[in-house]
Amino acid sequence: MDFQLVFEKVMSSFEKEELHYGLIGGFALGIMGILRATMDLDILLLVEDLDKADKILTGCMYSCVHRSPHLSQYISGLKLFGSIDILHASKTISKEMLSRVERFRVFNKYMIPVLSPEDIIGLKVQAIANDTQREAADIYDMRLLLEYQLQRKRLIDWKLLDEYFLLFDKQTLLASLKKDFS
Repeated sequence: MDFQLVFEKVMSSFEKEELHYGLIGGFALGIMGILRATMDLDILLLVEDLDKADKILTGCMYSCVHRSPHLSQYISGLKLFGSIDILHASKTISKEMLSRVERFRVFNKYMIPVLSPEDIIGLKVQAIANDTQREAADIYDMRLLLEYQLQRKRLIDWKLLDEYFLLFDKQTLLASLKKDFS
C-alpha cells in the first residue's frame, strides 16, 4: 500500500468533504512514533458520513467487500491503494471519541485527525473483549500508548480509561496499567 498516494487521493477528499473521522490503527500508532507494521488504514467514521465516504472510496477504485452495522471494509484492485477498514461511529461513546481527535501532519503536507491515545486504548479493550487472541499485542500497544502520553508530558485520562475498561469488564487489566503508569 502506498500510504502517501492514499492520503493524496482518499484522505484529502475526506478532508475536502469535511467528513468526521479519525485514524485508529497501526498507521495512527506510527504517527505517534509507535512503529508497527501495517498494511491498511483503519478509520473511525461518523455513521452519518458513510455515504460520502463510500462515494469517495468507490471513486478511487475501492470496492466495499463487507458492510455491517458496525464496520465497512474496502479493498482496491490496485495494490497501491490497499485496503481501508472503517468502524462506524454510531453510538454516543464513539461519537465522543471523534470530538477528541488531534491533528497530525503526515508526509509534510496533510493534517490528519487521529484519535487520542486513551480512545485508541478503549477500542483495543473492545477488541480484546471480542477476540482474546489479540490480547498480547493489544496490551503491548496500550502500554506504548500510555508511555507516549507520558513522554509528551500529558496527563493520562484515567477517568475515561476507567469507563472503557469497566464497560468490557477488564478492571484487573486497568489496575495493572495504572500500577505501571500512574
